[in-house]
Amino acid sequence: MDRYDPPVVPRRLLLLPGVLLAARALADAPAPADYWIHQASGNVEICPSMRSCPDDGLLRRDVDTGEIVLVTTCTIDGACFLDECVPAGTYQYGLATPYACVVSGAYWYRTATVEGAPPACTRTFPAPEPAGSVPWSEGEQICPPTYGNHSGMSCGCASGEKVLGMQGLAVAAGLALAARRRASRSGK
Repeated sequence: MDRYDPPVVPRRLLLLPGVLLAARALADAPAPADYWIHQASGNVEICPSMRSCPDDGLLRRDVDTGEIVLVTTCTIDGACFLDECVPAGTYQYGLATPYACVVSGAYWYRTATVEGAPPACTRTFPAPEPAGSVPWSEGEQICPPTYGNHSGMSCGCASGEKVLGMQGLAVAAGLALAARRRASRSGK
C-alpha cells in the first residue's frame, strides 16, 4: 500500500495569515481625531474629523496674547467652522468639548499662522464671542496612536493591541505547523 504524503506548503505561505491580518488592521485603522485648516483671504476654515459644526463650538486662542474666542459659524455644508476676517497672528484652534482619546490618536488643537484679513474684509456673520478658557493641556496631542503600543504609555486606548495579538497568534500557528511538517518529513 502506498503512503499518502500531503502536499508541502512553502514556509512563506504559512506566514500569510499574519500578513493578511496586519494588512487588514492597517486598512481598517481609523484616522486620528484631528483638524484640517484651510485659509483664504483672511478667512479660516477649520474642519474637525468625526465631528461637525456647530458641535459645542470651536475655540480660537491667540498664542501671543492668550485671548480666547468661541467660533460657532459654520460653512454652508456644516462640515467645518468658519472664522471670518481673522487678524494676523498665530492661533490655536480646537473644539470646546475636546475629542476623547481614540486608538488612532487625538489632538486638543491645531496651530495656524494667519497672514491677516485684507482691509476690505467684511463679515457675513457676527464676530466670535469672547470665551473664558480652553480645556486643553500643553502640547497639541491628547494621545498618540497606540497601534502596537505595549509600553503602557498611552491614554488607555489599547484596542490596537488586540489586533496585534491576533496577528501574533496566526504567525505562531503557522510556525508550529511548519515545525510539525518538518518533523514528520525527517521521520520518513
